Formats: sequence, structure tokens, C-alpha cells
Amino acid sequence: MHRGSIGCPPSPVVGSRSDRDLLVVQLNVPAEEGEGDYFHRSFAPGKALSENSGVHVISLTNEHRRKFAIIEAADLLVITMVCDLDLMPVVERRRWAGLPTVYELNDDVFDLPVSNPRRAFYSNPFNRQLTELLMKSSDAVQFSSSALQIKYGHYHDRSAVFSNQLSYLPPERLWRNRRPVVVGWGGSMGHLEDLQTISDALSGWCRTRDDVKLHLMCAPAIAELFDAVPAHKKTLFPPGSMLDYHQFLGTLDIGIAPLNPVSYNSARSDVKFLEYASHGVVPVLQRARPYLETVREGKTGLMFDTIDELLRHLDHLVADYRDRVRLGIAARDFVLRHRTQVRGAVERLAFYQGLFPSGATRTASGHVRGRFEQWSTLEGAVRRGRHLVLLPTAFETALRDGLYAMEKGWGREAGKCFQIAQSLCPDAYLPYLYLSGCAGMGSKEAAAWAKEALARNPESRMCRMILSATAKTAVG
Repeated sequence: MHRGSIGCPPSPVVGSRSDRDLLVVQLNVPAEEGEGDYFHRSFAPGKALSENSGVHVISLTNEHRRKFAIIEAADLLVITMVCDLDLMPVVERRRWAGLPTVYELNDDVFDLPVSNPRRAFYSNPFNRQLTELLMKSSDAVQFSSSALQIKYGHYHDRSAVFSNQLSYLPPERLWRNRRPVVVGWGGSMGHLEDLQTISDALSGWCRTRDDVKLHLMCAPAIAELFDAVPAHKKTLFPPGSMLDYHQFLGTLDIGIAPLNPVSYNSARSDVKFLEYASHGVVPVLQRARPYLETVREGKTGLMFDTIDELLRHLDHLVADYRDRVRLGIAARDFVLRHRTQVRGAVERLAFYQGLFPSGATRTASGHVRGRFEQWSTLEGAVRRGRHLVLLPTAFETALRDGLYAMEKGWGREAGKCFQIAQSLCPDAYLPYLYLSGCAGMGSKEAAAWAKEALARNPESRMCRMILSATAKTAVG
């Protein structure tokens, strides 16, 4: 196992060769490119990697129309949370050729809370088995927290932990003893149960304090938990991009992070501390595993076990401006010294280079640069130096909309989206594969669509599985 230490000074990248460039491809699940998970686990680390000499990074999502051509050409492929049987031929071929594939697990998807929208997908035994298969078949697995490595490291004898790092440095905070003091929280629906636990007590505390205001950036379902807080004592911010989120963080004096004592939460990252600290916001965090490994209690943040302890910390911080300044400055100084993407990229690259078999020959620099230049001209390409992000075009957007509709059980709407994608790119196999899913496993219509998909991608194991299920149904 590899556990990178945070806090060691940056060092030259080991094993670099001046005559060989490195093409790293990050393959991600379909997601909004402005969301936090994508930013922290793909965009920011990819951008930092590309700033190392000779390293080119391409980031795309699994429904991209040029996916196979790009991932086949990668010197190193990072598959982030993708669950797709049709990746297996590529992974197998890459291993035979000595080209490493790394699977990233950055969430405890096998133990998701009820409120998490992905729970239904990963509760499906087939999807779980496929995720396990991809982890075992890769050359290594990387995790976003040590708890995930401890829990799932048995899937592979080669693994690493790469924590979230600071990539955006907000302006230095202008300290002033303002009133009211702003206490806040921002996050996704995955924290619904965590906020339910504290909402009544925190609402009551806010009502009794004339010198406090509550700021929340969240979905309506979480905001409604705080309906008891009078309108003039709170400000609600709608969910938005990472830029919107950082602007929200800039409005806070104190940031809270409640976590219920469930196994899923113990495997979370410490990103809340990272985000609060980067803005000089005083972190008041649950005394739980994600933060115990990072926070120096009483020096870079405060921690609580109970709601009463949370409220005592808030009372203290509202009353003691000097302590707010002390903790906010120390937290920011810590992340600036120890948790930057530059440091994280050095760790990642050293680990990745160690995955290449001894004597393996990577793609010549000229070929890497040529391919990179070629793909930089694709529709949706956004290039920053040696970092290339392939944003969704109308084709990929139609597929995403269809997958979302399928997840909601809106089969007819999903079919319309996939047909739009089919018309935009008739040679792509995914619209036909997804249309077979709309038709229902085992049906003749599903088989017809699967045959069309297989004609466009003869390696598709999903298509063969659908056709096999149809044949068994016919025999039965």
C-alpha cells in the first residue's frame, strides 16, 4: 500500500525521461463539470499533473463519442467511479501492453445513505460486481481517504490514498469584528440526515442570538429544516458551481460540519475543513474520522461530539473575536503549507510512474503531442496548456439527459433523448445500447437495438449480455 505523506516539501519528479512525454487520461462518470466532486477529484488534480514537465492530461466522461480512441492511446488511464462492462476489453488489452490502468474509488458507494441519489444504482448487485471487477482488473486502486483504503484495499494489493488538495487560493481575509457573526454550511443532499440531526437545536440557538446570522447553500429539502429561523436572520443560497460555492464561503465567519456516526461518513474526505480553512473561516467540525487525521484540535479548528458541545463552541467563537482570528489564520496557514495541488501532483506522478513495468516503452513525445493537438480541436475541447477537458456537446448532453430520465423511471422521455443522440452521431453505439435498456431486458426490441449497437462496437460485452438474455427468454 502507498500512503502519501502530506507536508513533505515538493521534490523533482522521479523517473522522468526527457525523450518521453506522458499522456494521462481521466475517464469520469457523466457529471456537471462545475460540481465539487468533479472539481476536486478530476479537474484540479489533472490540471496540477499537467504542470509537471512533459505530462499531458485529458479529462472526459464515459459517454464521450471519442472515448475509446482516447483511452486506448493513454500511457496511463485513470477510471474514476465509472461502472461499465464495455471497458473491460480495453483494460485487459492495456495490461497486456504494459500500460497501467488505475481505478479511483472516492466514495463509499456500497454503503450509501438513503438520501443519496446514487443508492439505487449501486444497490443493484450487477453494478456492485462490475465495480469490484474493474477495481480488481486494474493495475492499482486509488482512494480519496485512508478509511476507504482500509475498507476496500483488499480488492487490490497495490493502492494509494490521494486526499483532496487546495487548488483555488482565495484572497487574504480582511479581518474585522463584524456583527452579526455569520455561521454557515453548504453542501449536497447527501448530507440531509447530518443536517437533520442538528437543525432543531441550531435553529433554536439562532433565534435566541441577535448577534448571529445563518447562511446556507443547499437544496430546498435541507433549507426547509431551518424554516424556524426567521427570514431576517438567515440567507439562503441556491446550489451552484464551485465558483458560486467559493463566493458563498467568503460570506462566512464560522463554518460547521456535522456528521452522523455512520460508516459511510467515516469514509468521507476532509474537504469541508479544506474549503473552510482556505477562506480563513473557522472550522467547527464533528469529531469524526475524516477530520481527526487532519485537524489540530484547538489550533486549526474546533471539534464536537454532541450538539451541546457544538453550541458551546459557537457561543465562544461569537463572543471571542480574537480566537476567531487565531483559528482562522492557523487553519489557512496549514492548508497553504501542506495541502496544495502542487504537492499532491508530485505524489501522484511518482506513484503512477512506479506502475510501469521495468523497461516499458511509453509513447514517443512527438506522438503524444500530436494526438494531444489533434484532440484539442474537437468540439467541446477546452485547453489550458497541457491540460485538456472535453466538455459535452449536444450528443453527450442528450445521452446524459436520457440516463437521468432512466434513473427517474421516465422511459419514454429517456428514449427520446437517446434518439436525439442517435441522430446526432449515427455511428456511435451508446444511443443504441441505451435504447435497448429502455426496451427492457430480454425483449425482442431490446435485442434489435443491441444488435445495432454491436454492429458499431463489436467488442461490447453489454450488447452480448443483452442478446444472451433475449435468447434465454426465447428458449424459456
